Amino acid sequence: MKKKLLFISIGIFIILFLSFVYIKYVSTKKLVVREYKIVNSNITNDYYGLKIIHFGDIHFGNNIDINYIDKLVNEINLLKPDITIFTGDLIDKNYKLSELDKENLINSLSKIESRLGKYSISGDEDNDEYPSIIKKSGFIYLNNNFEHIYNSDKPILVSDMDSSNLDSDSIYKILLIHEPDKLLNMDYSYYDLILAGHTHNGQIKLPFIGPLFKFDGGKTYYDSYYNLGNSKLYITGGIGTKKINIRFKVNPSFNIYRLTNK
Repeated sequence: MKKKLLFISIGIFIILFLSFVYIKYVSTKKLVVREYKIVNSNITNDYYGLKIIHFGDIHFGNNIDINYIDKLVNEINLLKPDITIFTGDLIDKNYKLSELDKENLINSLSKIESRLGKYSISGDEDNDEYPSIIKKSGFIYLNNNFEHIYNSDKPILVSDMDSSNLDSDSIYKILLIHEPDKLLNMDYSYYDLILAGHTHNGQIKLPFIGPLFKFDGGKTYYDSYYNLGNSKLYITGGIGTKKINIRFKVNPSFNIYRLTNK
């Protein structure tokens, strides 16, 4: 009887140990690409099949180093994006960035190849150094502004601002927002597509319980997709971690969207 209990105890210990190793060292590093087909009748043939890469929440210096970012960049380039979007939180708020870190980040992120441009916004953890790093990496830093992306005479709009005072000539309108719950206090109906981050999609999803973490700014909208009427909201699962360096059922990921009219 004592031997049986000993074997059971050893078995439970091994299972718990292997589970910890997985969620700490495997689940936090296994990069996943989530692909979505975006159908909208306004998409013209000039934009048919357009590929948009969307990533965010790297939290560099926590559990993500420059080697992992190099891996991420390589994975993005393999998909040959037309547009690349970063929705903030590049540096972990508790990490002291060195000059070498800055050089490495700029060197790596600069290698992202995107035919029609790279666009970025700030996250809630991005500090004063972020705008300089992201702009030197070749991204257009929107900072409560908007840009037109042309693949024909009619552009796509990508914006980091409320819809007031924006044009109506764009065939398709994209809003970038870091914390998705800000949508609760704004009129987003002007936009066709809303891309957000911040929530890590819960970071840890437990069976029958769901997301373990619902961060401020992402307690209403935290999952990967929401249909908001005429607007479609997609939230990237993020690359790094925060609060605790563990992921479960929510691997590091970035999204690719393919635009089509059918």
